[in-house]
Amino acid sequence: MVYPHLNSFAGRNTEMKKTLLTLAIIAATTLSAQAQAKGLNGNWVSEKPEDAGNKTFSTREFSFDGDRWDVKFTLFLDEAKTMPVFLFKGVGSYSVAAKSRKVKGAREAVFRFDKKFVTLLTDNADLINNFGFAGCNLKKGNEQDITETGCSFLASKTACGQEYDLVKMAGKKLFLGARPADGNMCAVDKRPVALGHALIKKD
Repeated sequence: MVYPHLNSFAGRNTEMKKTLLTLAIIAATTLSAQAQAKGLNGNWVSEKPEDAGNKTFSTREFSFDGDRWDVKFTLFLDEAKTMPVFLFKGVGSYSVAAKSRKVKGAREAVFRFDKKFVTLLTDNADLINNFGFAGCNLKKGNEQDITETGCSFLASKTACGQEYDLVKMAGKKLFLGARPADGNMCAVDKRPVALGHALIKKD
């Protein structure tokens, strides 16, 4: 004798198993991502001055606390860091999600900006003009909020409210994505496909 209702139940049971398996995978991925994010907590700094191109060097300092983050990026004209040009600071929230399909061992991350600031660190008029800062009403040593206005190549929150990045922890080092030449990571298709310089945890 055929029991159609049993066949129907079996079909629903198979679909239920598939759904539960999918949920389990999502949960495992989420927990793994959360564990990765928790491991980021603290302060991370550039291992050494980083070549930023055009004979300039930079240092980065990231702070992570829960789902909050901030970054301080300082640009110099020399590797010895005696000729600083400006300091950019960004603060906001972030999330770490799925494993990257393009970079082994890395996860995809999104860093959102609540606020953006810039501090001019030089009074050299030629430099200020060359970097496009002349029209930003900056004063050397004074931090200025550029969240709404942006400043030269430093985009406003409206123009770039988040950056799509990569995160990888290897031992006591942290790697984020290598920034493209134009610095644009504001859209998901702009996410880096390689890792950048190492950051080390600051005691």
